[in-house]
Amino acid sequence: SFAGAGQMLSFIATLVLGIFLHSAGPSLSPDGWAYWESSVSLLRGDGYRYLDGPPVIYWPPLFSVYLAGVQRLLGVSGFAISTGLVLASGVSTVVWTRVLLSACSPEAPLRAAIAVRAFLVLFFSLNAMALLSEVLFMPILGALLLTLNVAPASGDETKAFKPTRITVLLTLLLLCRNAGLAFVPGVVVFLCQRRSGRGRPTVVAAMVVGIPVVIWLLIRVALGQAQAQAFG
Repeated sequence: SFAGAGQMLSFIATLVLGIFLHSAGPSLSPDGWAYWESSVSLLRGDGYRYLDGPPVIYWPPLFSVYLAGVQRLLGVSGFAISTGLVLASGVSTVVWTRVLLSACSPEAPLRAAIAVRAFLVLFFSLNAMALLSEVLFMPILGALLLTLNVAPASGDETKAFKPTRITVLLTLLLLCRNAGLAFVPGVVVFLCQRRSGRGRPTVVAAMVVGIPVVIWLLIRVALGQAQAQAFG
């Protein structure tokens, strides 16, 4: 189909541009060094910590786990890190193209779809130049929005409601960046507005949102992060 071909072309364009931009390797900030060092420590079986010993307390572990997985396959190298970043940016382009185009009218002109794809290819390719967790956060957030989009409050399509998928994606979002907490209230409001389907909306919302938050809190405690970025 035309849409499928467009998605594939967007993915490939993001990869090609990403490879070009990563010819000198990714940009590393103090955050990036923390992610890379902790990913290597995870590969060595030393836990979620810096290479010189101290535990990482300011960042959730999912992005480092992702980097560790990529380096398990490709070896510990700048090439492996760049590959992981470029692949995640390609997935982001595909996911967010669906997010944005699903909000457009079916009568929208073809040039609008082309403009959206071109913008996203450029945006996510540039975004992936730095070794930061946003690279993984964005495709997870897009997938969550897509899942919510097929779980409408009106009646006929409630069979599309996927509470387990929403729970998993929200958990991944929180374990990727603490900023994911900002989306929790919106998910609660959305789920509470569901007018039909299995279970009371407030009970379903409490479970779907409560489980990820509890998992996030437990992992923070287990990693010694409970006092990092504490409230109050």
